[in-house]
Amino acid sequence: MRLPCLIAAFTILAVPLFAEQTDRSGWQYDAVMPEHLLDNTSPTGADINAISDVLAKMVKCWNQHDLSGYLSTFWNSPQLIVVINDEQYQGWDAVNAAYRQGFLEPDKMGQTRPTRTRIRINKSDLALAQTAWSVSYPNSNSDAIGTTTLNLQKFGNDWKVISAYSTYVKSTSRGWEYDSIEPPGSLGTPSPDQDDLKAVNDLLLKMLDRWNAHDIDGYLSVLWKSPQLLVILQNEQFQGWQSLCDAYKTGFRDPNAMGTIVPSRIQIKLINPDLASAVTWWQVTFSGSKIRAIGNTTMNVQKFADDGWKIVSAHSSFIEP
Repeated sequence: MRLPCLIAAFTILAVPLFAEQTDRSGWQYDAVMPEHLLDNTSPTGADINAISDVLAKMVKCWNQHDLSGYLSTFWNSPQLIVVINDEQYQGWDAVNAAYRQGFLEPDKMGQTRPTRTRIRINKSDLALAQTAWSVSYPNSNSDAIGTTTLNLQKFGNDWKVISAYSTYVKSTSRGWEYDSIEPPGSLGTPSPDQDDLKAVNDLLLKMLDRWNAHDIDGYLSVLWKSPQLLVILQNEQFQGWQSLCDAYKTGFRDPNAMGTIVPSRIQIKLINPDLASAVTWWQVTFSGSKIRAIGNTTMNVQKFADDGWKIVSAHSSFIEP
């Protein structure tokens, strides 16, 4: 089991059912944008402070290797849902058992450092939070770098995490091997991995091209056609290729409603010869509408002997500013 640090949790390159999203208020708290830091006079100020305290407690307990304190921030219910990359846990007892088994030696939990925290109050008792973070481990040159989205609910005076999704990759000193904002020709630099990096990039470009052509079948062809495919879109989860296909075909009965997606950045890293991680940053606009969606997606991409590279899991988050 691989458990780096679950600080929050829910990130595919473009999303179904964009038009059904109505919340355009944006984040009410953003820790890396000082002008957006909490205003104590806001009607939601007290709740944002309380949620920030929950996230801070998670970080503090993780770094103190205090699993009991860390797990106390989660809803102690059989309905708790936690997803970590491609592993899913249903219920607090299952999450507790997974962490206890995964960290028989608590010192191996390492030290986490949040790099960005965002909070939005959706209703008086329901909120969304997203964090970006890294974890360093003792006696290791590699870090885990990830993002987490969590849904929190207010019970009495206390906020608890009721569902969470984390996605992460192990990072080495060489970092991303391909970054689209680097000088042109980065894929042309000779390396043993050059062909695989190009193949993964071509797969992502095909995905973009098919979306903009409103070709749902072509778009879905880049995904692993398996019941084990896992795609999480904001707080919606799809298990299996057929489930995702049905959602897209139902959500876009008029393919022209898919809009146009423009990527602003693509990053790719090979984890091993048949597994890669990719992150995309993108914007979707819609014809005849001022609505736009801005988001990012983290994907695991696997190489199959008979079918080449395919996306095997993906997580997208977005806002409509």
